[in-house]
Amino acid sequence: MNVAAGTFKIVYLMAAAAVVLSCSGCAYRLYAPIPSSQERVRIVTKTPDLYVLHIAERVTTLRKPAVRNALPTDVAHVANYQVPSDGRVTVRIPSFRPNCGVYLFNRIKVGGGGHDALKTWDISIAYGGRTLRRLSLKQLRDLPADSNGYRLLKTPD
Repeated sequence: MNVAAGTFKIVYLMAAAAVVLSCSGCAYRLYAPIPSSQERVRIVTKTPDLYVLHIAERVTTLRKPAVRNALPTDVAHVANYQVPSDGRVTVRIPSFRPNCGVYLFNRIKVGGGGHDALKTWDISIAYGGRTLRRLSLKQLRDLPADSNGYRLLKTPD
């Protein structure tokens, strides 16, 4: 009788543990939105007023991509800034929300929210309709700044 009771207790505990673990599963965390901000950029070239600064947010969609093995993307926010003769431009970055994070038992991060949201913003400098340089907002924020806080973006002449 003791062997049967002991076996029953072990089976009962294993079944209870399986039920508890299956109920807690994965949790998705929706992170707080990032408020809108401004980024100050100074285009360093001989004639900056001939250039256009283009900013776009690329978001992943559920549509089928045009190119095989590529992520399907759309452009959410787009803005063009004509560069003045002094080369200084203030770029407005709208509010955005980072991707959701996936957590096992709401404690251990297992996926999602892994890439930096600043990498989804493309900033390009165009001259005569041709893109000369393209970088992410993260790369732009890594550029050196002048004494007035403008990021120095050098263009190939």
